[in-house]
Amino acid sequence: MEGQDPGTSFVQGEDADAPRAVIGWVPHALPHGLELRIQSTRSSGALSEGAIETCRLVMTRNQALLLARSLLQSTDQVLDEPQRPRGVFGRIANAFSR
Repeated sequence: MEGQDPGTSFVQGEDADAPRAVIGWVPHALPHGLELRIQSTRSSGALSEGAIETCRLVMTRNQALLLARSLLQSTDQVLDEPQRPRGVFGRIANAFSR
């Protein structure tokens, strides 16, 4: 396909909707969001043959945040809460955060 990045392939035909295993991803920051390059393969045999497909997604920062939250929730995981400051200022901050 003309103008296509090397290493980027597009699945067409019957295999277009077949599930693929994610093998890697790289986020690239943009001024108002990010580009997410996701590499996948259809099987371990395809991986050993070097048949890796690359998908490029562009999203806003808000979409990226919603995607991250959705992935965390669907895998029953949570991010660690940052530790609150201790001492007098920590107690004041905790009083106002409730």
